[in-house]
Amino acid sequence: MNDFRKNAGKSALLGIYGFLLPMILGSLAGLSLGFSMLTSVLLASMFASHTLITYPIVSKFGIVKNRAVNIFRKI
Repeated sequence: MNDFRKNAGKSALLGIYGFLLPMILGSLAGLSLGFSMLTSVLLASMFASHTLITYPIVSKFGIVKNRAVNIFRKI
């Protein structure tokens, strides 16, 4: 918890950027390709969910104590 408190602002910023940017850009890309709004949001959701997929991989390699990973992990 101390690491989280120390890096709370960075964690929140990474969470916002890590979700909103892929969500917005993916939605716009889907709309520009002629997909409906619902389909575009679904497409963007695939991009925005990448952080949930990477943590188990990072944990397996044992680099969870790295500062960058620690910020990422607290999201």
